[in-house]
Amino acid sequence: MCFIDVKPIDLTLTISESIPSFPGSPKPQFISWSNLKEDGYNLELLFLSSHTGTHLDAPYHFVKNGLKINQIPLDRLIGKAILIKIKKTKNNAITKSDIILFERKNGKIPNKSSIFFFTGWQKNLQKKNYFTENPGLDISAAKYIASKKTNLV
Repeated sequence: MCFIDVKPIDLTLTISESIPSFPGSPKPQFISWSNLKEDGYNLELLFLSSHTGTHLDAPYHFVKNGLKINQIPLDRLIGKAILIKIKKTKNNAITKSDIILFERKNGKIPNKSSIFFFTGWQKNLQKKNYFTENPGLDISAAKYIASKKTNLV
């Protein structure tokens, strides 16, 4: 496995009232609370779902007693990662075989790694099917990655 030093990459989407939202999730709302003329400062309330924009699903999202987002140490979210480029189309999940093929070409993914998948799906961000037909992990890939005690996917 070859690691190279690169500048940090910001993967976040800008939060706005027009950002695409997961079906059924509320759109972000910006609510004026204070203004410069009357209060001496501007302040807005921001209302949004934890699934708004670029986000992290904490284990608690799927596991009854899993860690909540504020319990995950920041150092788990910053650092070097393995990038797996794999072209996928709608409803075409990433499989264990895809990951093993990557390892054959690039070396085994070490335990406790952070892994990023680049599928090209981001080009569909503004399309209606972005959230519903994305190429996620199938169960075989998820179990394989979990067996490596992966830090982050």
